[in-house]
Amino acid sequence: MYKFTFGKHEKKTLEEVRKENPSYFLFINNKFKTIPPEIKQYIEENLVELRKEFKQERYEFLYDYCDGEAGIEY
Repeated sequence: MYKFTFGKHEKKTLEEVRKENPSYFLFINNKFKTIPPEIKQYIEENLVELRKEFKQERYEFLYDYCDGEAGIEY
């Protein structure tokens, strides 16, 4: 089983990182020109689901950030 060898998730498995922070995969995919082939393959195989999980993660963050209240309107 592959474990990260870099970054804030060093020594964690792909599944551990996905549970904690699915948006991390999208971040490294967009930020770095070269990433380990195991991670690249994982992202390619799970891209649709990772995007859905990212949207859910963002929604939960905003909900918690606003304590369940409507956000400020501009």
